[in-house]
Amino acid sequence: MIKSELKLIILLIITFLFFYRDAFTQSINNQYSFTRINLDIVGNKSTDELSRLWDAQKGFEGSVEMPFYYGNIQVGVRYIPYKENEYFYHDFSTFYYFAGWGKELNLPFHFRWYNGFKVGAYAMAFHDDSLTIYQKDETELAAGLNSRVSVEILKNIFLNAAADYTAVFTHKRIELFLISAGVSYSFKTPIWLKEFLK
Repeated sequence: MIKSELKLIILLIITFLFFYRDAFTQSINNQYSFTRINLDIVGNKSTDELSRLWDAQKGFEGSVEMPFYYGNIQVGVRYIPYKENEYFYHDFSTFYYFAGWGKELNLPFHFRWYNGFKVGAYAMAFHDDSLTIYQKDETELAAGLNSRVSVEILKNIFLNAAADYTAVFTHKRIELFLISAGVSYSFKTPIWLKEFLK
């Protein structure tokens, strides 16, 4: 199930880049274009029924951003495990495979403010041996908004603090309110990557 959703997300990204390849090429060829790698620790601050029945543990998110015309495109994955609060429920893990777009603004004192959206596949893997292979995994469409403030502490190295809203379109919609903190590394997009992405 997860593999099929990943293939769908990859296909959507390739299709998107194909139809907008001219704008992407224009951005990636800019001599000042940079690629950014983000690694963050994520906490779930939701207060819905999901949070009442399960305890969200600290999670992790990794993503890569690259210039795309007016802003940046982003691809990544977020992992958050859940521990059961009630004896008749079972632990499960979530993997959010996403693609997104956003715009980063430069602020005074080396601060930057990024705002954007994400869309992707939200996969849930239940840790219960009594379930069949088809019941252990569930994948749904998800989308949301995110906002991030970062400050450059060393050349091309940033500290990040972010807030994220994600809606998971299950039969009863799940709404997640997340906060995160982490680091980013920005580097000039290599020539070989520029050539590959043309």
